[in-house]
Amino acid sequence: MNTVLITGVKGNLGRAVATEFNHRGWNVIGLDRDDVDCTNADEVQSWVNRQDLSTLAAVVHTIGGIRAGRAVHEAPLDDANVMMNLNYFTTLHVARAVLPRLRTNAGAFVAVGAQATLNVTQAKGYYAASKAALNALVLTIAEEGRHDGLRANVVVPSILRTPENLEWAEGGEEESWVTPEQVAYVIAALCDTNNRTSGAIIPVLGGVAR
Repeated sequence: MNTVLITGVKGNLGRAVATEFNHRGWNVIGLDRDDVDCTNADEVQSWVNRQDLSTLAAVVHTIGGIRAGRAVHEAPLDDANVMMNLNYFTTLHVARAVLPRLRTNAGAFVAVGAQATLNVTQAKGYYAASKAALNALVLTIAEEGRHDGLRANVVVPSILRTPENLEWAEGGEEESWVTPEQVAYVIAALCDTNNRTSGAIIPVLGGVAR
């Protein structure tokens, strides 16, 4: 049985991803902030070392967050550090810990990006920069793992239709949002052992048919 490691497994998207993989018959290992601080490289490596990853075939990294609302020259520099730690360094730490096993098993690595890296938006500069760094990291992983059969991709959802986000939706805008289940379906498809897609940034902007 193939094993998938899902970070942020207790979040809205993480839960949907876990459910999708369970439906597909995968063994799911979940990691969340209650288990380890993914901004700390040593903690991540120690946690990974304690897991049985002999059948690891995929890693899905859903951990991330946003601080936005101010122009680059107005936003506190601490916000930039928080964004890089939460969006880029968590990805880096998880990737470094799991890549040796993923390369051995010719597995898949999928991270969750941001629409702000595809369409420039005001007042999201630090967030977009941290997610752009994530994109570059994952595409490099794809290139470095090509000869081992490793695949690495970034999935870029629009606004997720979650209970929290629906609280501030206006004018029916939520109808164009994507559900966590739709994003999870795309992620699981990328991790399928028969799918050789690698080195791609894939928008998931709503209306994905199942």
